[in-house]
Amino acid sequence: MIQSETSPIPATLETAEVIMVKYQVSNPNRIPEIFEHVERPPDLTVDIEQQKLARSQGIPYDIFKKGRVRRGRVDTGENTLKENGLFDTGRLIDGLLASNRFRLVDAVTYERPLEPNEDQRPQSRKLIMVLVFSSRAEDQPIYVAKDLAYAAALKMLGNMVWKFCSVWANRDHTITVNLSLLDPDRKRRKSIQIKDGQIVAT
Repeated sequence: MIQSETSPIPATLETAEVIMVKYQVSNPNRIPEIFEHVERPPDLTVDIEQQKLARSQGIPYDIFKKGRVRRGRVDTGENTLKENGLFDTGRLIDGLLASNRFRLVDAVTYERPLEPNEDQRPQSRKLIMVLVFSSRAEDQPIYVAKDLAYAAALKMLGNMVWKFCSVWANRDHTITVNLSLLDPDRKRRKSIQIKDGQIVAT
């Protein structure tokens, strides 16, 4: 990926200020009560804001134009993990909670609108749960170890098994971890976790 000398480089665990762990489900009953429902702007609005951010940071247009491989979408992240398997995230959550840098500052859920479907196949709802971990001083934690409701919800979420995981390092000092294709009847074969300064599946 070509970069200019002034273009911000993708975030690493050492430079990231925010790590978002996102889980996609279709059944609202899978969402723990700790998650607050929020309205997400349409994709076009999100993309326009990403365009403004990219340009303000001096990211070359050829990088911005390539973006992720998502039909009709653009952004400036760099894919650091993309894998099919059977994953859980318990070790990742525990590692971030035990970190001296990151604190759990938000737990929200929103519904993404369904994309146009050319072949008219039935589509499932896209409900996204997001755990937001931040190292920014102004972001206040919402979880402490003695909070039993949060502890139970995070344990349940960490034990869920997913068939697909991708990790994106972004140029706005954020990292996103995306989990989809929940498989409640299978046991995990790998764990998403922090190892040797990276988020990996092992």
